[in-house]
Amino acid sequence: AAVEGAYLNCPDNPCSGDRHVLVIDNSTCQLYETWRSFPPNVTAGRGWVSDIAVKFDLSSNALRPLGFTSSDAAGLPVAPGLVQFEEVITRGF
Repeated sequence: AAVEGAYLNCPDNPCSGDRHVLVIDNSTCQLYETWRSFPPNVTAGRGWVSDIAVKFDLSSNALRPLGFTSSDAAGLPVAPGLVQFEEVITRGF
């Protein structure tokens, strides 16, 4: 899958963009978000490399510790603000 912020026909390293990766684990209610993420084909086989990686417990309303950042730099998760395909198609949002 394409990484958000990656541009077609552009070598990954010099291309800018936020390069967010968002993963929701439905079985544990955990949200994982990364910023400036590079896949193994860009990192010479070192696996995925990200400048910031955060985990949110979606089953809790607890605040994150003071000073903690997130993949959007405001300390807030990105995923809850995104519109899902199903919401648009079935609910007309």
